[in-house]
Amino acid sequence: MKKIIIASAISILSLSTLSSCSSSDDTPIEQNKFEDSQYIKSQMIGHWEFWGHKSPGYWVYNGDVDKSTFDFDNDSNYQSKNAMGQIQKGTYIIIGATKTDNPVLYLSYKEGDKTKMRTIYLKELDGNKAVIYESGFDVRYDKK
Repeated sequence: MKKIIIASAISILSLSTLSSCSSSDDTPIEQNKFEDSQYIKSQMIGHWEFWGHKSPGYWVYNGDVDKSTFDFDNDSNYQSKNAMGQIQKGTYIIIGATKTDNPVLYLSYKEGDKTKMRTIYLKELDGNKAVIYESGFDVRYDKK
């Protein structure tokens, strides 16, 4: 039994050594685009309209009822409008993803004389569709 364990350990070590040696220094490593906050920002700039929310197992469209929007500009300013038409203006910061966490958008805005912060987790950003998590469930916005 000891011989089988030792032989298995040697095999695993030799395979891991072979795989690490076989990668070429000339091959560029592609960075995950969600780790690059500048890439995320370039995709976020524009006008986004609420599409719907995710219920357990499926998406529910309710963009005809909820007219929430986000507008992001290149100067790190944003404006959002909720379903009741209330407007919020401020600045945003994007923190790229890590190996364990999704990218995060921090929205800073004034409410009266107080500065407040909203935290939005970016779960998906695919062309003209963004899935975010902010208030206990996933919501989808479409870029217009």
